[in-house]
Amino acid sequence: KKSLMGIEPGCQEIINSIDLLLQSHYITGRSLPVDGGRHLK
Repeated sequence: KKSLMGIEPGCQEIINSIDLLLQSHYITGRSLPVDGGRHLK
């Protein structure tokens, strides 16, 4: 089943999310849903 964004998240999306968290100096204690928008339902 497709998500609201019409994509099925895979490994690259998770890698990009981890990279964003590691590179950002201003994000602390945050959860990033990597579910293609399913959390919006």
